[in-house]
Amino acid sequence: MTFYKKIDIAKDGSKIPYFFNEKPMFSQYNPERDALRFTEDLINLEKNTAIFIAGIGTAQHINLILENPKITIVFALENDKNTLNQIKDFIPTSKKLILCTINDFSNKIINNYIPQLHGNFLFKPLKSWILAFKEFNPEFN
Repeated sequence: MTFYKKIDIAKDGSKIPYFFNEKPMFSQYNPERDALRFTEDLINLEKNTAIFIAGIGTAQHINLILENPKITIVFALENDKNTLNQIKDFIPTSKKLILCTINDFSNKIINNYIPQLHGNFLFKPLKSWILAFKEFNPEFN
């Protein structure tokens, strides 16, 4: 079983991932609006910030985050390598983006995050992803 069951088209025409439990990652009507809401508190960052995001999906929110000049590095977490492979066509290419799985995120942070260079560290999970992750991986509850 894969973490994302399917990628479908939302009412606004954008793509939206559905988890294994058939719940959507973002709104079925306007995923772009949800991505904007997810990132709106990052617009006025005063200091350089590294961000750790739980949940990639179709990456609308990640594209917005990568545009922010105060975001110095983005660690984007997905369930496993098979999930990353499933959504690879949606993942943007950026030197600021480091893809992680549950099995390797701690090493990637240790090996890539330099506080003096990257600034503050912010954990920003997608609530829908966390809920699906806990259901998919009950050992993490």
